[in-house]
Amino acid sequence: MNLATHAALLGWIPVVLLLFASLPPRRALVAALVGGWLFLPVAGYDVTGYHDKHMVLSAGMLAGAVAFAPGRLAAFRPRLVDLPMTIWCAWPFVSSLANGLGAYEGGAAVLFNTARWGVPWLLGRTLLADRGGVRALAVGVLTGALVYVPLCLWEIRMSPQLHAALYGFHQHAFDQTVRWGGTFRPMVFMHHGLMVALWMAVGSILAVALWTRRTLRDVGGIGMPWIAVALVGTTVLTKSTGAVVLLAVGASVLLLADGARVRALLIVLALAAPAYMAVRLTGEAPRTAVLDAAARVASPVRLASLRFRLANEEQLAAKALERPITGWGRYGRWIAYDDQGRAATPDGFWVIALGQFGLVGLAAITAATVLPVVRLAVRLRRRRAAAPGAGPAVALGVVLALFAVDSLFNAMTNPVYFVAGGALAGVDVRSLVRRRRPAAAQGRAPAPVVVAGAALASPAGSAR
Repeated sequence: MNLATHAALLGWIPVVLLLFASLPPRRALVAALVGGWLFLPVAGYDVTGYHDKHMVLSAGMLAGAVAFAPGRLAAFRPRLVDLPMTIWCAWPFVSSLANGLGAYEGGAAVLFNTARWGVPWLLGRTLLADRGGVRALAVGVLTGALVYVPLCLWEIRMSPQLHAALYGFHQHAFDQTVRWGGTFRPMVFMHHGLMVALWMAVGSILAVALWTRRTLRDVGGIGMPWIAVALVGTTVLTKSTGAVVLLAVGASVLLLADGARVRALLIVLALAAPAYMAVRLTGEAPRTAVLDAAARVASPVRLASLRFRLANEEQLAAKALERPITGWGRYGRWIAYDDQGRAATPDGFWVIALGQFGLVGLAAITAATVLPVVRLAVRLRRRRAAAPGAGPAVALGVVLALFAVDSLFNAMTNPVYFVAGGALAGVDVRSLVRRRRPAAAQGRAPAPVVVAGAALASPAGSAR
């Protein structure tokens, strides 16, 4: 690691503390979350709780919240909707003991899951679980995607070099960035090109939602129609079939459904991933049936990739179900090998969770991802679902459900999704559509938030 990498990692917590000292807690959290995820190096130290980008982010955001919003954390009261995340964070200890790995490994695994998933969830629940927090998060992610547009376009043409140029190393195998036609799949400052593609798809979905529902007029003076076109176009150019399909599904739900249908479609989207897992684990949909269906729409290259993924998925699932309740624990004990000693390649996050922590762990992290979406859909009435104030929450619900679908085939975890899950799990749905007094009547002027040079949310409906 070069000097820039050390400076970014060691200087991150002071930067976040400065954000929290300068901005309201919810806006500081969004700035730290989005800005850090976009630009921090894919690196860390061999130090507990600080050994990768996810944990660096969690450590910084938690430090800021403890220092400048301790009352919000102290006011947290667990609810039933928090139980799945609690189980996901605690279950590795049981898994470790059941596999004879000892209490030390169990404690380390608990700390890992808590730092990587539990802390983002907690911060979403405590700092963003209201109308303003949900809106700030949606606009912050949208702005972050917009900031990535020129960086993606540069790497698509010139090849993924930004991370190497600044931090001195490529964050992933370079050969996976080369795509058809002599262009490249951008990685910018994320772990993989697929992660960037999903990020741009998420930004596109949020742009469509906030534009069509008249929640936001512009970002930094750029009109929402232009922003939507730029984000959708960049998503297509990232050359990720999965991200483009998820974008099409999410945008269709938001554009074609009225209030009542949005609620139903949110539930359908949320249940799609659990349904796939159940079908695959019970063997009701053999690999050949899935491939036959995909062959009608997929190219030969995509079909070959899907065939490879499903074959490896079956091997890993069969190994996992040898210890169905607790799984095999961490450190590769859950990896399956064929008769020639070749290891199966794990792609989908769901089968990784199943192998490591069994059905209990898989059910917990799946429920933590989709229950906030179901809760939102159930509590939204028809008029509420169609209201502009509900736009950010509905859009984040669609994004979270689509992330669960993406996790069936990829392991591109991102703390933004679990901050969103925590926010949706705690928000009072009625407050999303409740009329508010103008800012002037409340005795204060709208205050903008800045992330990576772009102003974020203001109550006036513009991000300028």
